[in-house]
Amino acid sequence: MVIISTYSQFYPAAQVLLGRFLCHQQIEGKDPVPGSPPHEPSALNRRQKRSGKEPWYKNTIFVLVGDHGFSTDNQVTDIDLLRFRVPLLIVGPKVREIYGATTDRVATQNDIAPTIMGLLGNSFTHQCWVRDVLSVKDSGFALIKPSGNDEIVSFLRDDRIVVKRPNAPATLYRYDAAQNAHAEPINNPTETAQMATTLAAFVERATRSLLDNTAGAGQ
Repeated sequence: MVIISTYSQFYPAAQVLLGRFLCHQQIEGKDPVPGSPPHEPSALNRRQKRSGKEPWYKNTIFVLVGDHGFSTDNQVTDIDLLRFRVPLLIVGPKVREIYGATTDRVATQNDIAPTIMGLLGNSFTHQCWVRDVLSVKDSGFALIKPSGNDEIVSFLRDDRIVVKRPNAPATLYRYDAAQNAHAEPINNPTETAQMATTLAAFVERATRSLLDNTAGAGQ
């Protein structure tokens, strides 16, 4: 397994290992990020073609996933939504034929492990809010809690996102996180209350698990 990071603390190692492949990744409105190798689609395509000649290829699943998105001037909602728009590519035997080329189902990085286990045909036990997103038929859901001390949280379901800060009313949006990302507030007190209640339940359960030191333990 090879992992290449764009984090600046890996820059010296990247300079040694990657040599001429070094570049500066420029995000609009942000300073350049050093040490970002240009993983263009053609490079991935060449790697896949070479792997396809190996005897283990037909029994292998390739997973490419981003760590996080990037902040831009377009924050979309009260929470910086595009920072949590993360790409995921799964390449494996019959994946495209069975599940299609793309899916719009809302999911999180935590859902990747059970999804891969489902593709492998293996069952496993876990204590997390995760699931095999390729085996369900609903539109999906996700929770967002930024790292650090920011107490803002949000809950996404289908094309809706509810955002909540302490001591402030919840705000409901209809969002689109595609290339031209945008959102519009929704004035629907009933739907806002329903999604805010679901969000509060997740936050309360997670907080209690942390306080009781039972996170990840068998329940």
